[in-house]
Amino acid sequence: MNNKVFKKICNIFLDILIGVFGVILLITIYNDIQVKVLNKSYADFFGYSTFEVQTGSMRPTININDLIIVKKEDSPKIKDIITYKKGKEFITHRVVEAYKETYVTRGDANNTKDEAIKKDQIVGKVIKVIPNFGAFRKTLLNPIVLITLIVSIYIISRMFSNKESIFTKLLKKKKEKVEEEKPVAVPITDFVINDKDEDNLVRASIDEEDEILEEKEEPKLLDEDAIEELKQTIEEEPDEEKTIFFRTISVDSSDINPVVPVPRLIEEGEEEPIVIDEEIKEEDEEVRLKKLKKKHKKFNSIIEKAISIKEEELNEIINIFDDPKLKSNEATIKENFLKIYMEGKYYNYGNENNSKNTCSKLEEVLTEETAKMIKQYKGNDVKFDTKVLKYKALFIVLANIEYANSSYEDIDTKIAVYKKKISKYLEYEDKELNNKIKEIINIQKIYKKIFNDTVSIVDTNTFTLNYNQLTTKKNIYGLVLDHNITFSKVYSNYIISKTYDEGVVAEDKVLVILNILLSKIAKDMIDGNFKNKYLLYLPASIYEKQNKLNNILKLLNNEFVKESVLILVKSSVIVNQKQVFKDIKKEGYQIAIVYDNIAIKEKDSSILSIATYLFIDKKVAKEVKFNSVDDKAIVLENILAKVDIPGGEE
Repeated sequence: MNNKVFKKICNIFLDILIGVFGVILLITIYNDIQVKVLNKSYADFFGYSTFEVQTGSMRPTININDLIIVKKEDSPKIKDIITYKKGKEFITHRVVEAYKETYVTRGDANNTKDEAIKKDQIVGKVIKVIPNFGAFRKTLLNPIVLITLIVSIYIISRMFSNKESIFTKLLKKKKEKVEEEKPVAVPITDFVINDKDEDNLVRASIDEEDEILEEKEEPKLLDEDAIEELKQTIEEEPDEEKTIFFRTISVDSSDINPVVPVPRLIEEGEEEPIVIDEEIKEEDEEVRLKKLKKKHKKFNSIIEKAISIKEEELNEIINIFDDPKLKSNEATIKENFLKIYMEGKYYNYGNENNSKNTCSKLEEVLTEETAKMIKQYKGNDVKFDTKVLKYKALFIVLANIEYANSSYEDIDTKIAVYKKKISKYLEYEDKELNNKIKEIINIQKIYKKIFNDTVSIVDTNTFTLNYNQLTTKKNIYGLVLDHNITFSKVYSNYIISKTYDEGVVAEDKVLVILNILLSKIAKDMIDGNFKNKYLLYLPASIYEKQNKLNNILKLLNNEFVKESVLILVKSSVIVNQKQVFKDIKKEGYQIAIVYDNIAIKEKDSSILSIATYLFIDKKVAKEVKFNSVDDKAIVLENILAKVDIPGGEE
């Protein structure tokens, strides 16, 4: 490496150091002003703060003397590590519970939870841990030390960049000494053959070399006999020995070109493999999310959002096979087929249970819709029949693709089935078909992630919804909500039970249960689990509050949800609120009644006929007869033990 390159590298390195230390100095001065001049409890640099850890409560994640960088965040999630202020101290622990604007934390090395904190106590979320930097920070992040370092580095940098610096002078002096000791070299003259006269040699050099050339002896040319003898000698020698006539040059291993693997060429007739991207690009997911938000600004429930996500996915897959420029009537035809497809596939109007017959049943429904659309059309579009038949084929392909996607995990098997099913209805060249399959699989992966993120947004460590399977009806589940909320020890268990299980809190619990339940129902819907039914018990006080009842029913106002949820009510409540439950039944909601051992008068017994199921404890079943209730609807089981009943209603 020559001196110029060495000096240039040194200068660049020193300039970088000056820049880095300069930025650190500015941050340090800014932080000192906030703490020492403005009397703030901690320094905040554009939403970022640094703290030195003093205890080992977060071992092994964070140790003593580690430096943590904290980003301002007032809405942390479960498992986030946060720093918060308690009195004059700053504590860094992990969030283990969250409820509205209250959070509970615990150190990784601790066995007990901390006291609950409020949102305004949180400094921010830990985004970076720098091991063992705390002690070093006290020395390095000192303004005096930083200024000294910057000045020293600047001086050294100038020494390297100055042409007449000490280093330059020393190098020049050494170079002159070496040149003085070198012997004088005699210039070598090059000769060329003159084209005009091959017998004479003409020198090709500059005029100043004339005298030297005159003194040099002209080289002797080989005569014809000698040339012929040399030719014979070369011809007689083996090829391996011919290299002796050439100068051998040593080659360093670093100069040898590395072996570059040559990609295998695809032979004629062989299919080009489909390469699927392993990771989902964030920008692809963001584009879809923005599109969903723009199309539907507000959803009444998570079910509506899940359906919207699925519709967008199906639309994108259809568009892969469809002409982006829709012709006359095609948008309407496509929309009609999508509606029929969604009803048949996800609302189970075909009464199938995601079995092998699902595709054939959907094909029957689509065929019926095709005939109906063609028969009812009264317009002037002569190609209307062709367009309808085109979309029928596309949606049959879609049904087969979706079935294969849910049935096969192995990507190669899935691709093979896709090819077979698509080729059965549509014609494409192999390369074009491969590209379309790759697009389809990538779309399915993106929307699967969006769907999973959407339905898991209600997941929390604070509440757990248990699904208790009934003994007599295996497809029906009772719902019990468990909480992990820490109450102050000054309250007795009795007070806690009364607060949590009765009154306004008990009514609010229903919304928590319902939100978690709807997430589960959304998964059932997409997975084709049409048989599952869930018993949702509403406290008796809700039926007297029309606004609250309407809000709950609004969340349940979906055909699939209405088929999946049974609103459970005690017989003593329903006979006192006859009209309310008749209206609920009229709106399409299912009602399940539990007989609570209170005698029902003959005039009130007819109200029980609105029940999909009537639950009676085996102990009293022999003593009770309900002529107005279908025997198939009567279930002999103590249902109160399987559902979340408020304590005050027992």
